[in-house]
Amino acid sequence: MDFKVTFTGICAFAENADGAKRCKAVVLLPDGARDTTTAGKALDGTDLRRHRAYVKFKARSLKGAQALGLSDNLDVLRYLTAERVTIRPTGTVTPLQTSLSDVASLDDVVPGFSDLNTAFLSAQPLLAAQVLLEHGSLVGAAPQYEWSFPNTISTTNIVSGGLSHEVVLTIPALSSADVLITKFNSTTPEILTFVGEPTESVEVTVANLCDTNPLRWKTINVTLPPDDDFRWYYQLVAKPVDLGRQLLGLNLPVPFPVRALPNGQGMNCLGGRMRSLAFDLDSFLP
Repeated sequence: MDFKVTFTGICAFAENADGAKRCKAVVLLPDGARDTTTAGKALDGTDLRRHRAYVKFKARSLKGAQALGLSDNLDVLRYLTAERVTIRPTGTVTPLQTSLSDVASLDDVVPGFSDLNTAFLSAQPLLAAQVLLEHGSLVGAAPQYEWSFPNTISTTNIVSGGLSHEVVLTIPALSSADVLITKFNSTTPEILTFVGEPTESVEVTVANLCDTNPLRWKTINVTLPPDDDFRWYYQLVAKPVDLGRQLLGLNLPVPFPVRALPNGQGMNCLGGRMRSLAFDLDSFLP
């Protein structure tokens, strides 16, 4: 089987600049789950919209479920709360290769402020989940829309072009794949084992979506709005105070659709790419 994980919503990608490490990239999902109507304030004083992180998959793709005759319409949604996710594939695998040029780069939008706060690699403050990637290929999906960022910080150029709304991890030709979910304060994982036929593609979604439409219900006549939720990525930068001062009272730069095209799912949460850095999370890998 081919094992595919689709990342969608507010997911920050950071590649490892240390090629000797097993963990080649980390995906960070900010914790936007709140009991209040907003999730706090962004650096520019605007409200951060609530988000919920989860893993979603077909129940029949779990090991042992095939004998139950489950419907293909039966989905499992497993919420993520302060947890680390890793993958243990069974089969011949290769080190992770990435192609993320179509994922919005903070280095382009806020040059000088795209470094990740390394606290998010260790103490995990404000994270719903951290996903460690070691094998396969990680590729930004073909852009569906063109976006433009105001040059609030990148004063010389307006950043514009097609951007991926999803990023897909593919690990091909496996006999099975374990997804291990471990609380940040624990060493005992919950293990989900996925299996499939040799020609089958087993798909898992890792999402961090806003409360406007967290399950992506399709709706007609929905205009694609600016991605105000892009402000979440600025919560992860190493120098948030300096970035806030650089705004000089302006709002943080968020992507605007170049053309107000209809969007059947009201979906506009784009992924974000931090500057690559050297890190060592190998001890958490299975």
